[in-house]
Amino acid sequence: MNKKPLLLFLGLLAAVVLISGCVTPGQDLNNIVEEGKSKLCGNGNVDIMENCGNCPEDAGCGTGFECSNKTCVAAGTGDAGDGGSGDGEETNGGSTGDETCGNGVMDFALGEDCETCPADVQCPEGYACIDALCKEGEVASTCGDDACTGNESYETCPEDCEEPEETDGTGTSGTEENDPQFTDTFDVYEIIINQANARTVYAATEKGLFKTKDDGDSWEKLDLGIGTDYITALDMSPSNPNILYAGTDTGAFVKTVDAGKNWTELTVEGLDSKVNTVAVNKSNSMKIYLATDSGVYKTIDSGANWVKKSGGLPDGPVNDIVVDRQTPTGAYAATDSGVYKTTNEGGTWGQYSEGLGTVKVNSISGGRTEVTANNVTTISETSIIYAGTNAGFYKSLNSGSSWSEKSEGLASLLVKTTRVATAGIAHVKIGTVNGGYVTGNGGISWTLMALPETGKESYVISIDMRKSNHRIIYVGTRDGLFKTTLNGESFTKMQLT
Repeated sequence: MNKKPLLLFLGLLAAVVLISGCVTPGQDLNNIVEEGKSKLCGNGNVDIMENCGNCPEDAGCGTGFECSNKTCVAAGTGDAGDGGSGDGEETNGGSTGDETCGNGVMDFALGEDCETCPADVQCPEGYACIDALCKEGEVASTCGDDACTGNESYETCPEDCEEPEETDGTGTSGTEENDPQFTDTFDVYEIIINQANARTVYAATEKGLFKTKDDGDSWEKLDLGIGTDYITALDMSPSNPNILYAGTDTGAFVKTVDAGKNWTELTVEGLDSKVNTVAVNKSNSMKIYLATDSGVYKTIDSGANWVKKSGGLPDGPVNDIVVDRQTPTGAYAATDSGVYKTTNEGGTWGQYSEGLGTVKVNSISGGRTEVTANNVTTISETSIIYAGTNAGFYKSLNSGSSWSEKSEGLASLLVKTTRVATAGIAHVKIGTVNGGYVTGNGGISWTLMALPETGKESYVISIDMRKSNHRIIYVGTRDGLFKTTLNGESFTKMQLT
């Protein structure tokens, strides 16, 4: 298909909108954008920062076209998440602002933003381009101007910023040499950030369950009242962040309704093996799945009663489980012999491994993203699913029916964990036995996180990040817990006490 006529039409449309007085190049945006998003969405015009993805009311695609990567492309040729050709191999999403950048027109309908095309989309005074959005109150930084401002730090701009005092993770001075916590080796199996109050974070480790209420400055060990500290799984109720569920290496399973102050042990009949994952249904928090070394268990009453739901699954462990966000009656199970899926709440399972085979699958994620900006959460459903396996990173564009490998650039093909970031379904963080990686294009390319390279720190087991800022990431390794505020460019080790 020749996309030049479409490109010309959209460019002329954007130009007409600009000339008509909706937005003019160089106009002060303070009155028409808020936290980088248009306040005019719904007025019938294609205004600043609007595109078919974030404002379909104004910038929606016409008949025969669909929205792909913020761009209107011919129906059937795009990838709902990160652009594609429809045959399983991604492209740049068809005609994009890359082809018009520099023409002096803010082509938002073509996917231009302040990050991809600063020549056309310039943030006004008082705003800075952060994660492709013009954000009010942020200070644009220039390394070398003798002012440590904006996103600058000693790691990113030592010319402007002073070296911080070395701390031990509690807010007090300390060094790795004189603090035994830094030399203590332990696995961190799961991390849960309370997205309603992101300074509160939980870490499930082989030495207990830890909690911080001050964004990692200090941690406390929670008393679960059971005979083991080996906490292997954790999840939080989406309807009440004070309710959490934790599983152990022996099959013990507990629940708190007061954010960890008190715990109650729940009886899961027949379960006497390691709990690998707790998955609370985001659409109905009373329904919970457990992925264990002896199969799948499910409750529909918040843990009061449990039923084993392993019909059709292979013998052996289920390493991970995720509820299908598009169809809450469905779920995906990661097993030692591929991906399995149920469409009837665990009644029966079938193998969904075309292109994937019977490889061991360690982690599954995808199906939905939740982007929070200006205290408003936007939920996007998608059929894109990701799988971390012992043979690389795989992606499905059709809810698991078929898979393609996206491992180019990974130093290790043993992928232990996968997490979709809040910037969109194409933004993924993964953990391998040789470090953590980030991608912003659905796995077409990868960037290695700057974790320490001294051994077990590079073996990444678990990841979680803030909804409001996906650059703030907690990473669990075989040598403890680390935190970055720079999308993996540098890390601080947390002291769990």
